[in-house]
This record gives sequence, C-alpha cells and structure tokens, in this order.
Amino acid sequence: MKGKIWVVGVGPGSPEYFTQKARKAIKGSDILIGYDLCLNAARDLIHDKTIIEMTWSNRDETLDYIKKEMTSGKNCSILRSGDPNFSGSSGIEDIYDRFPDAEIIPGISSVQVAAAKSKLSWDKIVLLTFHVTEDLENKKQSLLDSVRRREIVLLLSESRFMPKDVAKFLLSGGVDEKMPTTVYENLTLKNERIFHGNLKELAGKDFTYLSVVIIGK
Repeated sequence: MKGKIWVVGVGPGSPEYFTQKARKAIKGSDILIGYDLCLNAARDLIHDKTIIEMTWSNRDETLDYIKKEMTSGKNCSILRSGDPNFSGSSGIEDIYDRFPDAEIIPGISSVQVAAAKSKLSWDKIVLLTFHVTEDLENKKQSLLDSVRRREIVLLLSESRFMPKDVAKFLLSGGVDEKMPTTVYENLTLKNERIFHGNLKELAGKDFTYLSVVIIGK
C-alpha cells in the first residue's frame, strides 16, 4: 500500500490566500512537512496530524522519512510558501526527484500579491527571483541590464542579495539614485511593511529576505 504525496503551495503567509485544493490536500494528509513560515500559515488545519518542521540541515533526513512512511499508506503534504514552481531551484528539485508521482498544487506567490498592489500587468514587467542555489552574478547582470533599459523589474530578494544590496548594486552600476523603488515586506502578514521611495533611500534601509522589490515604478 502506498500513500499519496502533495507538494502544496500555501501562499505568501496568510491563511486567507489558501486555495480550496490546498486545504483539501492538507486535510487529507496524515503528515505535514514544511518550513516554519509554511506550517504557521496552515496552523488552523494541522490538528491531529504529524507535524515535522523542515530546515536546511534536516531536509534530506526528512524526505527519507516521508518515503518510508508512504510505503505504509500514509498521505503527506509538503508545504511550500507561495507557489511551489516559482523560485523552484531553491531546494525543490530534491522533492521532485524523490517523488516523481507527487501532485503539485499551485499557490499564490508574494510576487502576485505585490503586482496586484502595484497594479502591474505581468506582460509589462521583468520578473526575477534570487531564491536560487546557483551563483547570483548572471541574475544581477540581468537586473542591471533591464533597469538600464528603463524596464520595470519585480524581484524576490534573498539573504545573499537583500533589498538594500539591490539598491547599492544598481547605484554602483550607474543607475539614477532617484529611480522609483517599492519594497513589500512580509506580504499578507500582520507585520506587513511597505516602502515607497528611491534607490538612494533604499540603500540605507534594512528589510528581511521576505521582501519583494519593484524597481522603476
């Protein structure tokens, strides 16, 4: 007997952004696994289930545990913030490689929420994520090239390239310090914070890695 496994996008953080299909998968699971932010988003649905908080250090061990439990018929949901296939190279390939039969349930990403708040159409922006495992230099160059072309760029920052690092990098590349800039931090959460300003101002401000940065609007 083999259990089912779902990779579930749980949205940007607030339970209000769960899809009905995500809720159904979580309710039908015996085991829920995810990073702290994901589990907290699902807090109203996790009663009477085995809960495992995933970290970077225990990821392989956790995925091996899931595989073993599935052989006994248990169902499992691996919770991913936002949409599982956006910023996918940040650890998601390990899941897909181990569980090729997993059903992927898409979710709402923080970039979608940021675009909605800024009234931006997808066909009018350059979308970049720095939530990747590879070297960031090529992506940084893509960012700089797009801003120099006066395109609107929406990007997900990362611990190696925080919002103020984005500003400093663009300024060092000769971008106008008055370039309009917006940062959405902790979108949909109680501590959500929004900054509207320019690159020079952003270079002196601290935000967490849970930030979406918009350059050029």
